[in-house]
Amino acid sequence: TAAGGANGAAGHGAERPEGGEPAGLKPSQFARTVTKQVDVLKNVLCPLLLREDLESIFGGVASFYADKCLEAFAALPASHQLHCDARAIHDCLGDLPKEHGAWESLAKLEQFCATRQNRRTFV
Repeated sequence: TAAGGANGAAGHGAERPEGGEPAGLKPSQFARTVTKQVDVLKNVLCPLLLREDLESIFGGVASFYADKCLEAFAALPASHQLHCDARAIHDCLGDLPKEHGAWESLAKLEQFCATRQNRRTFV
């Protein structure tokens, strides 16, 4: 998942790759914690449950996390770190086995990432 990575954020004046984020920017401790929790849950449940049960459970998990993160992120000022965190969480949730209903919440989080990436108000 996108959760792996060292602690810290990019320093000032870092080069920016084509995506617009400073080079070396890593997900924050918050984003790494969320993605680690989701990965642990996935690793514990996947060997134990049937595919349709996994899709139902993780569909709910993906929808819940995506909705709550989107709500929290929308209240914060745009920044490269916020975009990096939103992208890491989105990618982690996107890797889960899930039923079709979860895609709506993930699409909203994806749209948030795309919108924030295109803004020039990053700090």
